[in-house]
Amino acid sequence: MVYLSGGNELLAAEKILKNLGVKQGQTVSDLGCGGVGHFSLQAGSLVGPSGLVYAVDILRSALSNVANRARLEGLKNIKTVW
Repeated sequence: MVYLSGGNELLAAEKILKNLGVKQGQTVSDLGCGGVGHFSLQAGSLVGPSGLVYAVDILRSALSNVANRARLEGLKNIKTVW
């Protein structure tokens, strides 16, 4: 049987963002964040309450989903942009 990696293994958002140097207090953008906000939410955790994440997408439904997930995770530093 062949094992295929899942999305979290192929795109380890935390590892990628840390390798890019994302840290507390920064402002970052996730262009084309999608409805899951995989990178936006992780970036929100990394930049902390003094940082800001712009989650940008062309679909309002995607932004609504990201805003709801951020709220559920207690992240108040994610701003959605249409």
